[in-house]
Amino acid sequence: MPYLRPAWAEVDTGAVTANVRALRACVGSGVAFMAVVKADAYGHGDVECARAALAGGADRLGIATIEEGVHLREAGVTAPVHMLVEPPASGAPLVVAHRLVPTVFTKEAAIALSRAAERAGETVDFHLKVDTGMNRIGVRAEEAAEFAETLAALPGLRMEGVFTHFATAEVPGDWDFDAQLERFGEALETMRERGIRTGVVHAANSAAAVLRPESRFDMVRCGIAVYGLHPADSTRGRVDLTPAMSVKAKVARVQR
Repeated sequence: MPYLRPAWAEVDTGAVTANVRALRACVGSGVAFMAVVKADAYGHGDVECARAALAGGADRLGIATIEEGVHLREAGVTAPVHMLVEPPASGAPLVVAHRLVPTVFTKEAAIALSRAAERAGETVDFHLKVDTGMNRIGVRAEEAAEFAETLAALPGLRMEGVFTHFATAEVPGDWDFDAQLERFGEALETMRERGIRTGVVHAANSAAAVLRPESRFDMVRCGIAVYGLHPADSTRGRVDLTPAMSVKAKVARVQR
């Protein structure tokens, strides 16, 4: 049965493009920009918003699952596509075949990706996820350097970058944010002391990208702000954003 209720959502992809431009201007030209289009671009339409974000100056795209990455590739998106979570070992061949940039933080996933890359005759660029206190996914900060050395011995893999994720970036002056930033800095320093090239370093989500310049490093990852929503009241007035989605309905009756 067709959907008969006279209500709908409209997405202005021009707003997505404008928001990316505004955020890029906020963080500065020397910082790369990842637009996060996971979960169907937060319900806005992944392919359309990916193209709009790239038109606004995004350098890379962020997703959560292999299926999301394959969908973008099949739609003709050629920009770098990052999986912000570690792919299951069974999905390693798809990661290689569709040129996705995976997150790695376990030996099991790394070995699976290495084998898939060797079979395909390819080299897979991956980003190492460091858990600095979000306590969700990632290798512990104090173990990151040793783990990176282990990964360096696996054929077919190349560590393109290192990243972490903040738990409280939207809270101005939060002590836990400062503690996470310090742990991340120490992990990076230890890696570099051991001769490990950390590549593209990134940590800032939408809130941190706007509020904490010291956390921008080489790249920022913006999600909710790309779609015109402020991650917190503290970011209002720092950057002008336009909501991309509006929900509309036909008037059922007008009566005096």
